Amino acid sequence: MPCEELGGACSTDALTYLREEVPAARVPGGYLIAEELGGFLPEPEEGWELNSFSDSFILLRNADYLWRVVRRADGEILFEGKGMIFLQNSSFEVNEDIRDSGSITFIYDKDGKELYSARGFIPPCLDEWYYTYRGPWAGIIDAEGNWILRELQYDE
Repeated sequence: MPCEELGGACSTDALTYLREEVPAARVPGGYLIAEELGGFLPEPEEGWELNSFSDSFILLRNADYLWRVVRRADGEILFEGKGMIFLQNSSFEVNEDIRDSGSITFIYDKDGKELYSARGFIPPCLDEWYYTYRGPWAGIIDAEGNWILRELQYDE
């Protein structure tokens, strides 16, 4: 059936935009996606598979579970390695080993510049923010680690 979001093209795939499945149509050279999401995603190079995308990034994976974050604007590779990766629209995070509470999470900007790092997993939240625990506090931080909202976790 023709898909309105794809300008009448038939959806052949479902791709992950942030943490939501969206319709896509495989076309020569890549994928047709909704215009409000950029309209098109290029086909990954041979050996790589598209895992997810955001407004600024494409997350790819190969058969060896090596991850690659590519900037959508120009195709520049911003990160390549192992770990767990979560995309936001203007930042992305890399955690060395999500099962190890002593592992480090790094948050990077659109240019691959490190903005913030901390020990442990920092789950992404809506609106470009992240959830974290720091000292007696728990709450929401921005990509640079500044508190947006925090709550004392201990009863007095």
